[in-house]
This record gives sequence, structure tokens and C-alpha cells, in this order.
Amino acid sequence: MKKYKFPLLPGLLLSCLFIACSDDNKEDLPDLQPGEGMNYSPKTPDADQPLTITFKAPTSSALFGYKGEVYIHTGVVGEGDWQYVPAEWNQNIDKCKMTKLEENIWSITLEPDIRQWFQSGKTPIEKLGIVIRSSDGSKKGIDIDSFVKVTDHKYQGFSPAEIKHAALPGNVEEGINVINNTTVTLVLYDKDTEGNHKDFAHVLGDFNNWELTNKEDCQMCRDDAAGCWWITLNNLNPTKEYAFQYYVGTKGGEVIRLADAYCEKILDPGHDDDIPASTYPDNKRYPKGGKGIVSVFKIQRDNYAWSVPDFKMQHPKQPVIYEMHLRDFTADHSMLYSITNDTLKDARQEAELLALNQQQKLKEQQNQTLASRRQQTLSLQENVQRDLHTYETLMDNGQYEEAAHYLERLTFTFQKERFHPICGDNLINAILDSKRQTASQYNIRTSFQLLLPEKMKIETSDLSSIFFNLMDNGIESCQNSHSSDPFIQITASQNANFLTIHMINSKDPSYKFNHKTNKTDSWAHGFGLAIIEEIASKYDGSCQWIDGGDVFESVVMVEVG
Repeated sequence: MKKYKFPLLPGLLLSCLFIACSDDNKEDLPDLQPGEGMNYSPKTPDADQPLTITFKAPTSSALFGYKGEVYIHTGVVGEGDWQYVPAEWNQNIDKCKMTKLEENIWSITLEPDIRQWFQSGKTPIEKLGIVIRSSDGSKKGIDIDSFVKVTDHKYQGFSPAEIKHAALPGNVEEGINVINNTTVTLVLYDKDTEGNHKDFAHVLGDFNNWELTNKEDCQMCRDDAAGCWWITLNNLNPTKEYAFQYYVGTKGGEVIRLADAYCEKILDPGHDDDIPASTYPDNKRYPKGGKGIVSVFKIQRDNYAWSVPDFKMQHPKQPVIYEMHLRDFTADHSMLYSITNDTLKDARQEAELLALNQQQKLKEQQNQTLASRRQQTLSLQENVQRDLHTYETLMDNGQYEEAAHYLERLTFTFQKERFHPICGDNLINAILDSKRQTASQYNIRTSFQLLLPEKMKIETSDLSSIFFNLMDNGIESCQNSHSSDPFIQITASQNANFLTIHMINSKDPSYKFNHKTNKTDSWAHGFGLAIIEEIASKYDGSCQWIDGGDVFESVVMVEVG
């Protein structure tokens, strides 16, 4: 009879396995392992050297197990915008096609060097934005856009001069101020609740040929007492429309371009080409030097002949205000069509349909997460059984030292990969674990302390939707926070008949919460908070969003008793 040095360990390991895979936890899955996600070679990219980008799909990725072709969607990130993007989202070109190295691993090399691959000319390259996608664009390797810093030794970005301090001229206000027939003063407010402001502010426009310089017709002055940047532009043509943007930022930080918040007309590169001349004849063309939304001003206003020049409101202190984007709600994008049709009713129905579609997509994502978790649990069980067979073979052959090391590695791997439930609800466990895995790819710390009651009148799908959207918002906020140690912390507990969910996460102090997303495709992501608020209202609850500067708090209460 053979005597083993470790007679209890295999049984103990199998016991742990079957406990983890019991009926009560059959939807539990293991964590992601290190090395999955984005990989760069060299780790510190140089603009004038080739860069190899390798993506290994984690089990939570939409590309895990994907058999089709994979493409990279990438661009040079500057001034908050993606530039020199080789192809549109659904455009598949050989240049952006990735090579499949093995199952769930794809790679591409930007050669002969990054600059020539993007054909970016003399534009400084300091950061790349990257998305790994399926051929039809319906699947992303990682839900959140990835970014990698690049060193550029050849071309340097614009270097702003030191701040010019000067008192704000009299009789001006924030926005566009027409001083006389040839002079305009632009005023930009920039001061947070703690007195902080950007390090520089410039103006680019038709009046200086969109040239970014430190000259008087470009660099703005700073008045700390007023909390404003300002510049006076002279020798303007009173009958000409001028397009312009503010160029603001911090030294060593993000630089963005802004339209004037008080302008009466803008130019939009994403939509202006779709406006026919019959709707807006002689519309100003979008300037070559612009990026994003551009402001427009004109000193001499055009006269408008009102059909009812003496119109008076019956109750001026009790107005009913409707806000609508005419271009979105009319067939020919005209105001006349909007006024003569019942567009408000149609718009409301369309918005409700969009919200329902978004909720349906959310439920589909939750079902996919559960299916993935079941598959991972089965894979874990098969792997452990195979490893135990290898261990027993080593013991049977008398290779006791090798067996001891093998069992030590096996035990470590199992403890690391086995799923640790967060709460008693399998669906919420699956969602939070999936989101935690996504957060870990961006070095975001997560902690959960959920004390959910056993019986609740709230539907599981509604409660899981709250956690799903909260985690999405938290990951997005941490990704943009510039924090060296971003984190997400969620607690949930019942008090009387109400369940209170409290989330705290890192946040960019310079960003002021305005109930909107930071994502570039905001149309597709604008329903998150609305869905949470709708669910809270459905269960006689409430929502509170608290901007704490470098942290953000979300407090959601729903009746569960």
C-alpha cells in the first residue's frame, strides 16, 4: 500500500471545487488572470519607431471566442480629439486588420513607425486612442477606449507663454461683446469653487487665420478678480461672419477647444453637410482650422421682418417653455414643418422607444454575462480535474517533490481563479464581477459590501440594472480622473423598508457634473442615469448625485419591503 505525503490536499481541493460549483453558486466564475487586455511593445512607444499592439481577450470580453476578423480603430489624440483616424468605424481596410496569433489573441504593428503609419506629418504625437473591434463594429475588445502615451522627440506641441494679467474692460460680460463697428471683446469665465483655473487661454479664428501663437490677436489676458480670460479684437469687418474657438488647458495636462457658451450660432462638422441649401441658404462653411464645435459672431445683425411686430405674451411671468432641436424632429429639418406638425408628441414617443431599446440591450448584456459565467465555471472544473489527475500520476510514479510543487501551484491558481461571491444574488454577482474585471484592466481598485435582504419586492432585473449602470459610470469617471490610485467603492444595506445603494468613485476635479456623459458617442450612452432614476421612481425611491471635486458620490434609494 502506497503512502502519500499529502493525503488530504486533493480531497480538500475537490471539496472546495464542488462547494464553489454547487447549485447555489452554479453561475459563479473565476477572475481574470494577469496579462489579459492591451499590451504594447515597446512599453514606452516612440513616435519615430514601430509599435506592436497585442490584445488578449479576457473571458469577459465581447471578443472572447470570436472567430471573425478583428480590426483596430485608432487615432492620434490631441486637444481632446482623435485625429488621423485611418478608417471609419465600420470601414474595414487591410491597414487596420489585426493578425490572429492564437485563440483570443490578435496583434498589429504600426510600421515603419507610428508617425508614418498615421501619416500625421509635423503634428506632435503624444497619445494614441485605441479600440479593438469586430469586423462589423458590433463587438469591442474592451468597453472603454484605451490610451497609450507616446514620446515624440522630433516635434513638440505649442508652448503657451506666461499668463498676461490685465483688468477686464468695463461694460462687458461673459461671451461676445460688440464694442463698436470694428471691435469685439471676447470674455471666457474660468474659475471653480476653490478659485482654480486653467494655465492658459487663447483664441483661434478667422481673424488670425487659425494660427496658434502668443501674439496679441491670439493670447487672452487673465483677470483673477473677475475669474475671466478676455481678449479684444480690432479691425474687424462688420458685415462678415467670424468663426472662432477658445483653446484652453493646463501645462502638462489636457488641452481642449471650446465654443463660446453664449454664441447664437455654431458650426458643427458632424452635421452641417447634411443641411440642404433649401433649409439654410448661404450657410458659412466649416473652417479648415477648426476642431469640433465652432462659434460664430457677426457685428452687424441681419434685420428680420416679423410677421407680428407687436406680439405680447398674455402671461409673461408664467411661461411654458419647450426645448427642441428642430433638425432632429422634422422631415425636412425646417421650422415651418415643425410648427405645422404634431412633432412634440412624436418626439416624446421616439424618446420613450429609445429608452426601452436601451433597457432591452442592458438585459441582453446581463444574460450574456450569466452565460459566460456558466461556461467559465465548467472550464474551471474541467481544468482542476485534469490537474488533479496529473498530480495523482506524479504521486503514483513516486515523484513526490515534483508533486508537492505542482500541488502548491495548483492550489494557488485555484484560490486565485475561484469566484468569491459578493452577495447572495447570482445575477448581481455576475454583473459586479464582470465590471470589476473591466476596472482591473485600468488599475481601478474596487470594493463591494452588499447586505441585500433575502426577500425584496424589487425585480432582480431592475436592481441589477442599477448596479450595471452605476459601475459603468464609475469606471468612466475613474478612467478620466487622472488619479494615481483610482477607486470604486459600493455599499448596500437595508434601513426600514428601503435599500440604500451608495457608490463613491474617483473623479476629475476640473470636470463639473452636468448630468451628461464624457463619452464621445454620448447618444449611445446618455440613458444610464435616466434608467437609474426611472427605476428608483418606480419603487418610490430617489437618487442623489454629489460632485465632491476629486470624488463623486451616487446615492440610490428604492423601496424593497
